[in-house]
Amino acid sequence: MIELCANWRLHSCCYLAWAIHPEWGKNALRVKRELRSVITTIAEYEPVKLLVASDRVDDARQQSFGANVEIIEAPVDDIWMRDIIPTFGRRGKEVVAIDWNCNGWGSTRERPARPGDKLARYISIGDDRICAPFVAEGGAFITDSKGTIITTRSCLLNENRNVGKTEIEIEEGFASLGGRQVILARGESGRTHH
Repeated sequence: MIELCANWRLHSCCYLAWAIHPEWGKNALRVKRELRSVITTIAEYEPVKLLVASDRVDDARQQSFGANVEIIEAPVDDIWMRDIIPTFGRRGKEVVAIDWNCNGWGSTRERPARPGDKLARYISIGDDRICAPFVAEGGAFITDSKGTIITTRSCLLNENRNVGKTEIEIEEGFASLGGRQVILARGESGRTHH
């Protein structure tokens, strides 16, 4: 049985991304400074595994993040890690990574798919990887590490994700990943909101 880990559980490191996307335009330098501050602050308390696109590795190294930050080359182009990085869980004493098959919000015209959306498939994180039986993202639900999962119908059952799937199939999918009680709140209709 898999136990999805709650956000507040102790963990061995924090995955972050050093990715400055062109859509930030004139704010890119400010975002970069703030991102550097976040990375170095977290690194004061725990190891950071910093995912960096190949064309930004030199820039990341020049930041002198410190010994507690490991730079890992990966196809990231955004910093929104909760969507694209796997969710970690436990199967007994073994750590497993759950790939939610993130599809870039359905690859809509407003936001086309990017290589980083499939990050869990591009990199090895040193643990077993389990592919979820539906499309989601780590930020689409919360869990208490005891099998309770709370999400919204509008996030998982919309025109961009899981077309043709039913609530029962989503609940069964979560059950296969350790969900004992799945609460699908009504939420807003339409596309996923963050």
